[in-house]
Amino acid sequence: MTASDRFRDGVIDTSCNITTKRTLSGHQADTKATHSHIHIGMAGRRLFLLLSALFFGGIITTLIGSTYYGTSELPHSRASRAPRPETGPRNERVLAQTSAETRRLAYVFYVTNDQYACASLVLADSIVKAGKRPDIPFTALYTDEVSESYRNRLLGSGMKIQRVQTVRTSTGDPTWATSMTRNIVFNMTEYDRIIVLDSDALVITSLDSLFDLPSYPLYAARAYWIKQPFFQSTLYVIEPSTALYEKQEKVFLEASAKGETLFDMDVANRAFGDMIGLLPGTIATLNGDFKAPKTGPSAANPLITVDQAAKSPKYVHFSESPGGGYGKPWGRGRSVSTNPDSHPLFEELFHKFWAGQDKLCG
Repeated sequence: MTASDRFRDGVIDTSCNITTKRTLSGHQADTKATHSHIHIGMAGRRLFLLLSALFFGGIITTLIGSTYYGTSELPHSRASRAPRPETGPRNERVLAQTSAETRRLAYVFYVTNDQYACASLVLADSIVKAGKRPDIPFTALYTDEVSESYRNRLLGSGMKIQRVQTVRTSTGDPTWATSMTRNIVFNMTEYDRIIVLDSDALVITSLDSLFDLPSYPLYAARAYWIKQPFFQSTLYVIEPSTALYEKQEKVFLEASAKGETLFDMDVANRAFGDMIGLLPGTIATLNGDFKAPKTGPSAANPLITVDQAAKSPKYVHFSESPGGGYGKPWGRGRSVSTNPDSHPLFEELFHKFWAGQDKLCG
């Protein structure tokens, strides 16, 4: 008798000796049988089919599970079976480090003399202290005006250094005469993404999260102190490409041919103003903002006070000198001029820079 014969018409044919208790016309009888037929009614048949489905379904599930956890992959099953990652800072660091391992990332500075080389050492130190992934390098683009002594200091700090030619404008404010030198960063295609920073600044809160912005050619922070729309060049997040570099170079050369003087920020805004990924100005603020009254509105975000802005600044660029007016934290002594109601962060930033200068450049 075949298996199909046994299960045909809802009848199970058993081949073992069983004792079946039946009720026949009200009489109880014990029957010994070698072949006994148990007739299953409609309800019994349904129960049998249900049990069979569960039995064979379990076998199939087990086989699929063993295949999935062995060599094959079922994406939809994996999504439901895989444990969810833990939340919290530790897991965020792990995910961030994994991201950094698969992409070529770097912090990039450009230095055109020894003073800016020193400033880049201080800035790099502040980035490390604020919290930097150890596998993301620093790269300094230097010109021939940087002495061999400072090149060795940059190398000794662990930075990579790369020589570039100075691009100098002959007209306009001499303060920014060499600013176009930095625009070579748009062509640093040896990296997938770079954060480019002016060296005359300090990082207070980690900038590493900017590496994880959605893929886009160029991000920059809003230049909130200038008539809008306009973005600043003190902080870029770039996915370098030849196309980006050539786009801004064309703007520069066309302006120069007309006798028009443009500096790096002017060129970048003309070239990329219609495509920039605009970041809030609070990411890159001017140090002079914190000289304002503590209870007054923040220049970078008027909806909060200066005191609130001072609690979590990220990148602070030195645009005001210790004694007041435009300038840098070097060359004019170490006496800080403040107002009675100025936020203390204004003076603290100078002392932090000077401490780094003495330690790294003295």
